[in-house]
Amino acid sequence: MTYFEIDLLRNKKKSTKQFLKGIAFIIISIIWISLKETGYGKMTSFDWLLFGIFILAGIFQITENYGFTISPILGKAFIKLSDDNISYKKDIFSNECVIFWNNIKSIQYHGNNLIIHLLSSKNESVICSLKDISNEKQQKLKKLLTQISKNKNINKDIED
Repeated sequence: MTYFEIDLLRNKKKSTKQFLKGIAFIIISIIWISLKETGYGKMTSFDWLLFGIFILAGIFQITENYGFTISPILGKAFIKLSDDNISYKKDIFSNECVIFWNNIKSIQYHGNNLIIHLLSSKNESVICSLKDISNEKQQKLKKLLTQISKNKNINKDIED
């Protein structure tokens, strides 16, 4: 049974930097075409390809800033808490990391990072960056982690 799940692709905060990057892509593509058209060279198929790529990159940057993304089509990124384990997949290109509760030595939650220390001879840790998740969902995650760690006798260091 899954207690809690956060889709890391849908919870990104708006970024002025990303919006401006999208505008810059569009402006560069328009300047490129206008320079070619006003006599600084002949338009080639490469120029049209470059124009199309820059326009699409700009549109994707701007729309992604407002919550419309194509990333879910390509894959998933999530954190899931269940009875048996914690599952974490940080982006669409990484592999899913499944950590069973009985393999966890301690849990720390500092700033925007969830740090899971594993029971192993190598003192391994898994760090989950949660900087793009809303404060409301972070608070719910902290509360659930505190409750689960108490029930499963796992050491915890979770700041409020």
